[in-house]
Amino acid sequence: MWRNSGLPLKFFGIDYRVVLVLCLMLYNFSWTVFYIMVTTIIVLSLLERAGFTIPNAIRKLHVFLIGPRRLAVSSRRFGSLHK
Repeated sequence: MWRNSGLPLKFFGIDYRVVLVLCLMLYNFSWTVFYIMVTTIIVLSLLERAGFTIPNAIRKLHVFLIGPRRLAVSSRRFGSLHK
């Protein structure tokens, strides 16, 4: 029972994040929302086949757009918590 607790959630073989788009489609059905949902399902399926999860793909896109270097953040920015 516990061995599958680390696996990502699936809804009929589709990532659980698609359920958000499905809820949007059920709330306001239109062909535009339907096409957005189908496109989202296809993109997420392709990402999954490539071995990415959604957070990993977002990180990879972030590195592609901004670069692998992290900018330094001063501790003074956080106020009195880190003095």
